[in-house]
Order: sequence, then C-alpha cells, then structure tokens
Amino acid sequence: MASKQACLREEHRLRYPHLKPKHWYEVVPIFPGVTTRRTDLFGHRLTRIQTHRGYETLLAEHFIFREKSGEDRPERVGEGVAVAGGGVRGGTQVST
Repeated sequence: MASKQACLREEHRLRYPHLKPKHWYEVVPIFPGVTTRRTDLFGHRLTRIQTHRGYETLLAEHFIFREKSGEDRPERVGEGVAVAGGGVRGGTQVST
C-alpha cells in the first residue's frame, strides 16, 4: 500500500522555520485511514506530518503531496543514490 508524502511549499517557508522546503515528510493519519481532514472549525484543510520533532498537524494548503512508492526516491532530480552492486539509482550508471 502506497503512503503519502508532503513537501512544504516555498512561499510558506518563513511560517515554518523548522521545516525544509525541499524535504519530503511522511504524512501520518490524523485518524485511522484519514490522511487529510476536509476542514476544521475554521474551514481549513489539515494534514499531519512526521518531523524530527515528532508529529505536527498543519494546514494542508501549505504543502505539496505525492504518493510514495515501495522504494525511496532521491530528493532531487538528477541526483543519484548509491545502491548495492556499484550502481546509482536516479543518476548515471557507474562501474566498480
């Protein structure tokens, strides 16, 4: 089952100085099976992410969401991630 990830939008980086705008955070359920609550009492959509400080419930419109596949993806396009066997995933192939 694919889980979701959230990345802080660049224009909201000053509101959340402890979060990195280009980092993908794991989205954890607010309630079992609910990753984004439709609205709170004020009409704001909420999401809950896992950070190094613990779990935080934040405004969903301040984030970009994506589905996470079974394997981890590199942070930036073109940046390779070393894998066993001397290769690189997400970049150019190297020989050892």
